[in-house]
Amino acid sequence: MRILLLYAHIVLAILWIGGAVMFNLMATRARSSGNPEAVIRTMGDSEWAGKFYFTPVAILTLVTGVVLVLTSNGAYTFEDPFVVAGIAGIVISGVLGGTYYAKAAQSISAAVNERGLEDAGTRSQLDRLRLIAWVETAMLLGIELLMVYRAGS
Repeated sequence: MRILLLYAHIVLAILWIGGAVMFNLMATRARSSGNPEAVIRTMGDSEWAGKFYFTPVAILTLVTGVVLVLTSNGAYTFEDPFVVAGIAGIVISGVLGGTYYAKAAQSISAAVNERGLEDAGTRSQLDRLRLIAWVETAMLLGIELLMVYRAGS
């Protein structure tokens, strides 16, 4: 049973990080296309994915991780750096998702409709969103590295 739980936790992390990388690439492609409709569509897709993909995957990653710690017979604790980092990553991602990403996507869509893609303010909003999303993805990859390092030690 423990192996299945660990497997689920790893698969969920893969889905989360892989999804983030793919979405970042799609957003970069939409921005580079110069096509306002592609940017607006990507922003709408990102709102949907945040609610119906990333949120459930993050919650299930947290739940499986917590259960792994609770059932580890002391092999893992909530004080272990990789566990603290994992929980912190989920909190940071949740805060970004709940307070920044959805509002930024709506704001960017409105800016593209009103001022177009070549507007400096619109470009700035898009670039800020992409930077924050890539930094978050790098953070998730760093947390995964901590977990792999811990598993291999």
